[in-house]
Amino acid sequence: MLPIVVLCAAELVNVLGVTVVVPALPAIERGLDTSGELVVTGYAATFGGLLILAGRLGDRLGHRRVLLAGLTVFGTASAAAGLAPSAEWLVVARCLQGAGAAAMIPAALSLLVAHAGDRHGRAVALWTAVGAVGGGSGFLVGGVLTDVAGWRWILLVNVPVTVLLAAGVATLVRPVPRQRGGGLDVAGGVTVTAALVVLVLAASASGPAAVAGAATTALLLAAFLAVERRARDPILPPGAWSDRRLSSASAVALVNNAATGSAVVVAAGFAQRELNLSPSGAGLVLLSFNAAVIAGSALAPRLSAGRPDRAMRAGLVVMAGAALALAAGTATATGPTGTGALAAGLALLGAGLGVSAVGSTTLGTAGPEDRRGTSSALINTGAQVGTAVGVAVVLGLAGADGYTAGWLLAAAIAVAGLAAVRKPQFTASPATPYDGARDAA
Repeated sequence: MLPIVVLCAAELVNVLGVTVVVPALPAIERGLDTSGELVVTGYAATFGGLLILAGRLGDRLGHRRVLLAGLTVFGTASAAAGLAPSAEWLVVARCLQGAGAAAMIPAALSLLVAHAGDRHGRAVALWTAVGAVGGGSGFLVGGVLTDVAGWRWILLVNVPVTVLLAAGVATLVRPVPRQRGGGLDVAGGVTVTAALVVLVLAASASGPAAVAGAATTALLLAAFLAVERRARDPILPPGAWSDRRLSSASAVALVNNAATGSAVVVAAGFAQRELNLSPSGAGLVLLSFNAAVIAGSALAPRLSAGRPDRAMRAGLVVMAGAALALAAGTATATGPTGTGALAAGLALLGAGLGVSAVGSTTLGTAGPEDRRGTSSALINTGAQVGTAVGVAVVLGLAGADGYTAGWLLAAAIAVAGLAAVRKPQFTASPATPYDGARDAA
């Protein structure tokens, strides 16, 4: 059980790396006389962009080795960010933090699934719940640390945490089999990484910059596909394109985060602008979403009964219903009634996400053990891209004050995700139990 706890802690550190910075942005902007936007998008761009390459490296070099390297990069970059003398220094350090997280997450998830054995579904449920805890607590932790010790400590605190995590991985987590033979598709890795980085940046841009980013992303993806057709050992194994379990899981991961990420952002604006809640009051209302994700994650293994497609389908339906309920229930509600309706809708939304996310992760990581790093990376890439693109598209179409339209669009995204699980034959065989004798990584 201890290895599972250590590996889930890596996911907690990653999620906190994103959310803990948000309440500190005003203080960072005042302290370094800059806009805080790149502090967030720099991390997201390198994290989302490097996931596939990092997952493939884990398959080749060994996931424990890559996880330890990622922790080292993340901790070192955290120290550099906390000591940053300028805005430029801070942004570069945050980009390096994102790169370290990209190495950590596919490796940690692959190791978790391998160590869990026939408790695959429960381990994934714990992983999802821990991510929800990080998402909910990050805003509170970031605010408290900023008020008590200053914004630099939200970054410096990662240094001892990553040291302890690295020690735990080195002593408690055993290596798992890695893919033998072949080389690394450098050209494929560079083009797909560049495409994903530009995509994440384009999603946070507007006007001509967004159009240029979308066009550049399309060109880079076309170049990536051309490279992959000719590569002797492509970064995405040929089977990844035809594996219905993995493609379905990745698509649902994208839809999960696109629908819920956009709905939560709309809810945050509604809470402060329409219900006149303070930032901390709005944060407390949003905790209902994170608490429900934990509950949904815990229920998912029982609800799916070895059929993760059922969990995905049920979760998407619940998410769509929750978004519709938010659109209807808050249309005319004000004061405590509006706050209660918002919290209830967010709780239903979070429960749906918890169920669907466990289903998609369980299904996507049920493939060959030596390709699990790539599988984990694709699922996480789908989730990362879904958040960035979903929020950008929904806010762009609905407008900053179009709350009802925003929730209706989120519901439509969730319904569209059902197409990825329309076939009933998806099953997930139990993960192969760990056999450390086959790897020395």
